[in-house]
Order: sequence, then structure tokens, then C-alpha cells
Amino acid sequence: MTKVSAFLYDILHSGKEPEILLWDSKRIIIINFIILVSTPVFFFFTYLNIEHGLILFAWSNIINILLLAIAFVHLRLKRNINHVSTIILMVLLITYFTTIFQGGIANTGFFWFFYFPLFAIMLKGHKIGSYWIFFLLLIIAGVYLFQLFRPLELPYDPVLLIVLFISLGIETVIAVFIESVRLKYDKQLQEFNTDLKTKVALEVQENRKKDELLRQQSKMAAMGEMTNYIAHQWKQPLSTISAIVQNLHVQEELGILEHTTIKDEFSKIE
Repeated sequence: MTKVSAFLYDILHSGKEPEILLWDSKRIIIINFIILVSTPVFFFFTYLNIEHGLILFAWSNIINILLLAIAFVHLRLKRNINHVSTIILMVLLITYFTTIFQGGIANTGFFWFFYFPLFAIMLKGHKIGSYWIFFLLLIIAGVYLFQLFRPLELPYDPVLLIVLFISLGIETVIAVFIESVRLKYDKQLQEFNTDLKTKVALEVQENRKKDELLRQQSKMAAMGEMTNYIAHQWKQPLSTISAIVQNLHVQEELGILEHTTIKDEFSKIE
């Protein structure tokens, strides 16, 4: 791994190795990627806003840059994905609220709205992500209704707010469907990993039993060899004693047994 790739790996993983929970590791990479891409973009738009005299919007971009920096440091130190996800979505909401009144440089403002449902569902899940999306839709609906009763000077046709509202609704449905598919496959993967861990644990337990059995068999074999060796060591002197005793019996029966012979034979036995 080169120094550049190692540096990028360290940044994307917040300086730590991926954890067992795969989706959390992926979310960390996604969040860091968003921060790395968004920060220079905000710097660029800050410059453009200052050039066009849009100081208020320039300040909103600076606030977003500071929030992204806080998110980056917090994720690296605390590794709390929920807190950082909240900061990221706050940055997006500030950007979108600014875009509604600014219209975006070169009319590209509404393009960024289409990423919000995907990010909200992906970073916060179905329930909490839906609340964030609902809040954004509420802002858009409020701006449109306010425009009807008290016209605002918007740099685009207010009808675009209706189109944006409908588009975000459709994208929310798509984002929820994608998240459902991901959860389904994540559940299957988790079940597969659980089954695999169980099988591995059972296999390890069986191998330990086999190893223990082999150790017992080896121990018994060693004890058998030692017993044979001891028996062999005992057999030789016992055979000699038995031969001496038989010889004494024979001499006694023949009447040729002498006292000195008995003493000599006992000495041999001792």
C-alpha cells in the first residue's frame, strides 16, 4: 500500500480499522467521502457568492464548512455515526434552505435536493430518515404557501417548488425501497455469518474433543509402554529367584543340600 492510498484509507475509515458490523463501516466511509467532496465545493461556492455580492449565502457556506469540520473530527475521535449523520443532514438542510431563496449559482441549486432522501434514509434509517425528509418537504410547502399569500422575490418560477415537492416524494419512495432491499440482504448476511460462527464453534469444539481423545490415547499408550518396561525389569530378577528356589528344592529332594549352599543362594537372592 502506497503512502497516498494509506493516507486516503486512514481518512475514509476515520483512523481506525473497520468493525465487524459491515454497514456501520460503510457509513463511516460514505460520511467521510461526503465531507471530503462537499468541503471544497462549499469553499468554491463561498468564493462565487462573495464575487456576486451574496454575503449572506457566503456566510451560510462558511457555517457548513465549520459543521463539516466538526463532523470529521467528531467521527475520528468519538466514532459516533448517529451524531455525525445529524450534522451532515443539518448541513444539507442549511444548503437547501439557502438554495430555495438563492436559486443556486448557474441555476444548479435544485440539483442537490435530489440527494437528500437517499442520504437521510441511508444515514438515519427508515423511521428517523423519513422525519428529516418530511421536515424538508414541510419547508418547501411552507415557502410555496407563503409565496401564494405574500409573494417573495424568488430567482425562479415558484411552480418549480411543486415539481420539487413531487420529485422528492418519488425519490423518498425509491430510497425507502433501496433501504428495504439493503436491510433484507444485510439480514441474510448477518444470519449467514451467525450460522457460520455457530458451525465454526461446533467444529472447533469437535476438534478439541478429538485432540483431547488423542492426548488421552497417547497418554495411555505411554503408560502401557512404561508398564511393559517396568514388568520387563521385574521379570528378570524374579525368574532368577524362581530358578534358585527350584534348584534348592531339587538338592533337598536328592539329599545333597548343604548349609553353605543355602547361604550362597540366599546371598544371590538378596
